[in-house]
Amino acid sequence: MERTQANLGQVSAAAATVTTNRAKIEPVGLRERLALWSSKRTVTRTAFRLADQRSKAGDTVGARDALTGLNKLQATGRERAEKRAFKNAIYVAKRTAGKRTIFEINRRVQPEEAGNLDLGMDNLNFAAELTKQKDAIRTNPKLLRTARTMVKGGLKMAAMQAKVGNPEGAWQLLDRASTAANQAGLKFSEPDARRILVRAFEVSASAQYKAGAHDDAAASLYQARAIQRSLKDKPSRASRDLQQKLMPRMIEYAKAQRAAEAEGTAATEREPAVEQPAHAAGDEAQ
Repeated sequence: MERTQANLGQVSAAAATVTTNRAKIEPVGLRERLALWSSKRTVTRTAFRLADQRSKAGDTVGARDALTGLNKLQATGRERAEKRAFKNAIYVAKRTAGKRTIFEINRRVQPEEAGNLDLGMDNLNFAAELTKQKDAIRTNPKLLRTARTMVKGGLKMAAMQAKVGNPEGAWQLLDRASTAANQAGLKFSEPDARRILVRAFEVSASAQYKAGAHDDAAASLYQARAIQRSLKDKPSRASRDLQQKLMPRMIEYAKAQRAAEAEGTAATEREPAVEQPAHAAGDEAQ
């Protein structure tokens, strides 16, 4: 049974089965002893292999399952497996922030994991868990450097998304970079992040206007102006020219936004108060 579980990748369950069998079965002869030894050896080897493979792939759930199996088996060398998983998790986290190999740099390609900062944060937290230290991301130098790489990489990739006019992609990257900065106790420049979003909305508005989607362009430019007002920045000349062309539509969009906000506020004020339970009302009447 434990061999089947190991082949299916259920390492923790296979290790539990091996431990249970060794506790219950008392070997009488050489055949029984060999069978128990062979089953433990098979599951242990599978656990070592999968812990390394899964951590390299960024599969924190699978790597954690394999390491749990090694701990249940009390396998010699499990500390070495944890160190390898720690190293692999940091490598994956850096890859999600855009760190490239020499081969990728020469070919001018991005890693497959680039931009997936959710995967990066998952692996960063997994590496912190393996250190068995409190606030490991803030205190461990390797984890702190990795978090700093993720913050810088997130800002850089968000700027790339802004350049192609993708506000949603830029916002998601900035949000994950901000989360990494907060967990590591690093500074995160909110004004710079907002300026990246302004750039994304302006590029998107220009592309939408050229494509004939003037209503969408007005909505995007309205968002850009709202963020710029909070920063007290002035729009560029090209952006002002586009605003002049879209001004009537932007005014209509602003009116619709205010009307929707007012309707939402009125609906909240019209909500009925919570009715008093019948038995409580009867008690008060008495």
